[in-house]
Amino acid sequence: MLVALGELAFTEVLDGNMNECARLLTEMDTWRAAHQVNAPGIAWIGAEIARAHLSYELEDEFLLYHAVTRLTPYLDRIEAWPLLLIAEAASLRNTHGNEQALAHIDSSLLNLAATLPPNGAWSEYLFTYQAMLRITIGDLAQAEQLLAKCGESSTQVRLERARLALYSGDDVDALLQAQQIGTPGTTARQRLTQAMISAIAAWNCKRQDEAFLAFDTATELLQKHGLRSVLRSFPHDMLLELATAAQAAGINDIVATIEAIPEVLRSRRYERLTEMELRTLAAIAEHRSANQAAAALFITAGTVKKHLASVYRKLRVNGRDEALLQAGRMGLLLPTVEQPPL
Repeated sequence: MLVALGELAFTEVLDGNMNECARLLTEMDTWRAAHQVNAPGIAWIGAEIARAHLSYELEDEFLLYHAVTRLTPYLDRIEAWPLLLIAEAASLRNTHGNEQALAHIDSSLLNLAATLPPNGAWSEYLFTYQAMLRITIGDLAQAEQLLAKCGESSTQVRLERARLALYSGDDVDALLQAQQIGTPGTTARQRLTQAMISAIAAWNCKRQDEAFLAFDTATELLQKHGLRSVLRSFPHDMLLELATAAQAAGINDIVATIEAIPEVLRSRRYERLTEMELRTLAAIAEHRSANQAAAALFITAGTVKKHLASVYRKLRVNGRDEALLQAGRMGLLLPTVEQPPL
């Protein structure tokens, strides 16, 4: 019975049904306490991985501590260790944001490289999760490289490519990519992500009815399965604008849920740069001074400064070096262009 309940909880986590996962784990713990027995061998591992994932949805760090404490001694025997690493990163993300979650994954992979067993099919979970984090912080170039390591036909990879298009400012492409993913065989988490990308992209394309329909589907999945963390992986201002409009239209009401997302978890989409702004930024990266950039572009230094001011505003940075760094992360500069030191 304990083995069956644990495996069912693990399966529900993979599907994204966190409410059912919580119910199964509670039943498992109650059954174990009532009969004073434990699952044989290491048959309980799936349940503890499920508990680790439940921790960030419930924002209960004790659940993660409980799971990690039990699983760490067996880490060299757990093929699905990427799922545990994702759960740890997701919990850290709740309190410290996307950058710290990425740093945790990078340091863990470095420190545990000799210990971790081959992970086979589970590697795609880790690559796509890292890609999602990088997309939400605007590191679009690195996200593209991570997705290139995965199979093109994978549903999760296709969803992350649609998210990448959304954060790149290409709403039409994001909408088309999301709509081309069929729902049969997809998980609840994937269907929620697909519906949310479609809703935001359609809203930005001024397709109100289509946006409301997709947003209503996303809201239903969100509430049914307890997947609040998914909301943290979309441009916050656009998500709030759409939710406010849906509330006013009487479609649904999750405005309070979106407003409750902590500031550290509110991602944003950077405005697209014009061709002249991109050329100006590239010239500044190569020549460093406004006068030299102006000479290379055959415009005045004042015009260069005007374009740079627009670039700083769109990339939400305070100066040249920050702009070059962010543009490099977003893949807006050619690889041959010299970047400022980190």
